[in-house]
Amino acid sequence: MPKHFTISFERSGGFTGILVKYSIDSSMLPAEEFKEFSEMIDKIDFKNLSVNKNSSAGYPDQVVYKLDIRIEGDKYSFEFREQSMPTEIKPLIKRLELWARKRN
Repeated sequence: MPKHFTISFERSGGFTGILVKYSIDSSMLPAEEFKEFSEMIDKIDFKNLSVNKNSSAGYPDQVVYKLDIRIEGDKYSFEFREQSMPTEIKPLIKRLELWARKRN
């Protein structure tokens, strides 16, 4: 389980085109949310995460995600469309979207 992480999350596009942008610093999370995010992060092999940005090009009103994650000094950056989202990252993205909605 990571001791410290930060996540910058951006969701754009879609039918409404509304930009959702949030950052999370694990040191500011309540213990239960820290544990939940940490467990999700532990299940993802960020070093070998394969993202194909162009696999769903041409679909109208697509949602685009940008994700920057720092885990104890390591940094990982990803950009992908909803249709090409890697399976292993879906639970984290869904949780981030829920987390962002609660803050609006």
